[in-house]
Amino acid sequence: MPNKKPIRIAVTGPESTGKTTLALALSQELNAVYVPEFAREYLTDLHREYTIQDLTKIAEGQNKLIEASLKNDCDYVVVDTDMTVMKIWSEFKYQTCDESILDAYQKQEFDLYILCGTSIEWEYDELREHPHLRDYFYMVYKNELKLQKRNFLEVDGSVKERVQMVLEKISSQNLHN
Repeated sequence: MPNKKPIRIAVTGPESTGKTTLALALSQELNAVYVPEFAREYLTDLHREYTIQDLTKIAEGQNKLIEASLKNDCDYVVVDTDMTVMKIWSEFKYQTCDESILDAYQKQEFDLYILCGTSIEWEYDELREHPHLRDYFYMVYKNELKLQKRNFLEVDGSVKERVQMVLEKISSQNLHN
């Protein structure tokens, strides 16, 4: 008998908005498979400025992690960063986006997207680039999710409040296995 299809949740949004913290908390709360952000490991090991070609490799790596996670026998998969991030970042930084990223973006399927708000204080790390553009990027993400008619939930506040908002959305939309 084939495995049931897990409920797929993507945590997305601007830099330093608590995506990883929320994805980890949701994974724990839902006993879900957690898919980390591939870009963080890739860029940390890069030891040079990244290029548009690196974004394509990052997208490929992220998709491989997502695909592997879906083979698990589980009820939920929580993904820290999706192709929405890759598309928006590429278009902002390079004013273009590779066809492979656009294709992956169009094909990605999540049951729920969680858009993280900017109320969490900016936290510096060497991979983050635009502390003063978080509100701008938030609107870009929101508009993109609306344009693509994605099922999404905007969350803000503490991690506990965010988790509660997501759990309520899952319950109200009957996103259960």
